[in-house]
Amino acid sequence: MLVVMFSPLMLFCSCLVVGGSLLSISSSTWSGVWVGMELNLFSFLILMNGGSFFDLEPLIKYFVVQSLGSVVFIFSVVYVSFFLETWMMILLVLGLFLKIGIFPFHSWVPSVVVKSRWIVGGLVLTWQKLAPLVFLMLISSSVVFISVLFMVVIGGAGGLNQSSVRGMASYSSFVHMSWMMVGLLYSFFVFLFYFFIYSMSLFLFFLGCSNSGKSSLGSQSFSLLGLIGVLMMMGVPPFLGFLSKLLVMLSSPTFALVVCLLGSVVSLKFYTSFFYSMFLNSGLYGIEKELSVVSLSLVLNVLGLFLIVVVLFL
Repeated sequence: MLVVMFSPLMLFCSCLVVGGSLLSISSSTWSGVWVGMELNLFSFLILMNGGSFFDLEPLIKYFVVQSLGSVVFIFSVVYVSFFLETWMMILLVLGLFLKIGIFPFHSWVPSVVVKSRWIVGGLVLTWQKLAPLVFLMLISSSVVFISVLFMVVIGGAGGLNQSSVRGMASYSSFVHMSWMMVGLLYSFFVFLFYFFIYSMSLFLFFLGCSNSGKSSLGSQSFSLLGLIGVLMMMGVPPFLGFLSKLLVMLSSPTFALVVCLLGSVVSLKFYTSFFYSMFLNSGLYGIEKELSVVSLSLVLNVLGLFLIVVVLFL
């Protein structure tokens, strides 16, 4: 189940996770950026543990990767400040690549998410990437197109071999991150909108799968929330995921869009597998208790359809 522990410690750490990212984004100095990311990291490690040995392996992996990324980041910041060496700026970018999980340092993301609790996996794929992703765009936009190309290929091809729902979502996040990176290059508002819609759709998807006990594509279970979440991630109209992709397309050059669209087309294959497993291998599970949340989701997506009409015709 997607359970959130409302103990005072967990609540305090949750606030620090959010506050650390906001401190990094709003800071005007490199030291402030680093302090914010470290505050976010150590608070999130406590949330990952949650008093369960189930999370020990992904916790260690996440700690090692993020710590290494932080060391590379602060080392490069110090040398860039004093010596202004170009190759040190490259180290800075590599440190952010490590923390985000961008090629060639992407392999830790699926391994951590697959063995984590649903809520932890969702945060790893969304909120934990926000601050370093923003600063990657501010530092170097020249490497973004190359990164987008590799992430689209990895996300589309890697997801085809996944039988785990969490694994599928991990590789799908690579494709969505490519869309966000392209959007961030040309409009911060478009990036924030895409990030919010993707985060909402992913948590709806995880919540539905958690409530129905669907951890693999072969599981015999059905979830309306999971279906709505995956439809939003697919970006089909009239769902809000379509509006977020539309805004990126309206604000970005043709080449980057072609690459992202190709990745999205490939990712439709494992989304289709999810639909197949849910409709043909399952019965209706727990549908009554999801109806209220589903109704809210449908209202939001109807509003999204209205916004699409406004954007296109007004």
